[in-house]
Amino acid sequence: MNGTKLKTMLQQDHLLDREYSFLNTQAYRFKDPSIQPIADFMADTFIPAADAVTYQFNTLKRKFELVRHMNKAAETYAPLVHEYGEREFEAIKKFFYYLYVQQDVMYCQNHMNDFITSMKRNAEVYKPIIRKLDEMFISTPLKK
Repeated sequence: MNGTKLKTMLQQDHLLDREYSFLNTQAYRFKDPSIQPIADFMADTFIPAADAVTYQFNTLKRKFELVRHMNKAAETYAPLVHEYGEREFEAIKKFFYYLYVQQDVMYCQNHMNDFITSMKRNAEVYKPIIRKLDEMFISTPLKK
């Protein structure tokens, strides 16, 4: 961010703390103080909990998109990936509506464990599909 117009603007608005650096990108303040509790919840509570969930949908989606271009057999998973994507989108939309639109951090704190639990259940569904896609990836011969 050094040397960018954005950093200059943030400095002019006195939104960067003295400790701000490329190694400490969290050392800034928001112009609107109502944003800080949301940012703190995301950084301190939600992201560490969500990142602990392995085999998230984005892992499945990336793996599927890679393998389908190498091995047409992966296309058999297209309907499932689409269906799971729709479900994930709806769950994410609902949870983050309360966080970003309603700015109801308390609701999100109270419902985060349910959301994370549903992510974990989904991960168990994704795991065998990801394994199959991994197998397809490994067994597909490279072509010129």
